[in-house]
Order: sequence, then C-alpha cells, then structure tokens
Amino acid sequence: MEISWFDEAEHSSGAIGARLTTDAVAMRSLVGDALALLVQNIATVVAGLIIAFKSNWELALLILVLFPLMGISGYIRWKSLKDQFWSRVESDYNNLKAVFITELRVKRSLQCQMQTILTSVNKLRECVRQIENLHPNGASDQDIMNRAKALLMQDKKYNKGFKFDHVWSILKDISKFSNDTSPPQLSQRRRVYICSSQSDSPGTESPTSPNLASSN
Repeated sequence: MEISWFDEAEHSSGAIGARLTTDAVAMRSLVGDALALLVQNIATVVAGLIIAFKSNWELALLILVLFPLMGISGYIRWKSLKDQFWSRVESDYNNLKAVFITELRVKRSLQCQMQTILTSVNKLRECVRQIENLHPNGASDQDIMNRAKALLMQDKKYNKGFKFDHVWSILKDISKFSNDTSPPQLSQRRRVYICSSQSDSPGTESPTSPNLASSN
C-alpha cells in the first residue's frame, strides 16, 4: 500500500477511527439483539408449524394459505402509513417554503423602498447644498427648502416632487445615510454670517472703558 493512500481525506486516521467505531456498533447490533430476535422468531414459526401439522394438518394448510394474505395486508398498511408520512412532510415543507418566500418578498420590498427613499433624500440634499451655495446669506430654511424642491423637480425622475417629507427630518442629518461626511453647509453659512455681522458691528464701550483709556 502506497504512502499517498493515507494522504487522502477519506483514508485519514480520523476517518478510519470513525469507520471502525461505526462498524463495531453495526456488527454488535447484527450479532446481538437483532440476531437473537431473528433466531427466536424462526424457531417459534418452525415449532408452531410442526405442532399445527401434527395436530391438524388440514387446518395448518389453511393457515399457511392465509399467511400471504396477511403479508399483503401488512405491506398495504405499511405503504399507506409511508404515503401519509411523506404527505405530512411535503405539507410542512410547502408551509415553511411559503412562509420563507413571503418573508423574503417582504424583506426585498422593504429594501427596495428604503433604497428609493435614500436615493430621493440624497438627491434633495444635493439640491439643498446647491441652493445654499447660490444664496449664502439672507435666505431662510423654508425658502431654501422650497427652492431645493423646485430644483429637484427639474429632474425627470422627480418631476412629481419630493414624496418623503415625513422622513426628511430624520434622514437628512444622519451621516450613516449620507454620501458626504462633510458638515452641512447651512450651519457653516450661518456661522460665517454671525461672525461677520459681529465683526462689522461697532463695539459699544463699557462704562469703565473711558476711565481705563484715561488711566492709560
């Protein structure tokens, strides 16, 4: 026997050990209770036939004629039980399959709906940024949103308008659903506007500032 024979997966030491364990159990069941029960049944049948023929051979022959009918009836009953079993298995399988297909369809439908919502939200977010860049100062949030929706409707895919206002406030600022990780332009624009207005406004002197100036 070549050494390479042991390199194969089915001939490894673990597989051989498992095979020996399985074969030992099978051999024990064959020569153990099963063989004893088989010998007992054969001995019982032979002894019964001998006693029956010695007692009344005509009745024994009648019983032997009925044995095939009993065997056929037993086979028919076994076949019927087998068909019922596989019918139940098929019924349970079809029920589980129907439930699985329904859940899969619902999952795919929700995924498609969510993808549609995210696409529309991202498109409107881009329109909002364009409007903010065009009007950096002096425009309210509502005005920016109205102009962004008007810009969105110029696209043929969104000519009927934005249909997901109920989720816009939830998804617009969540970075998980945003393709751009930069902070919103609106907050930057307002910070710049506030800082510029504060720097341009004349500073008011405090009551103590003249004294401080005179002391200097």
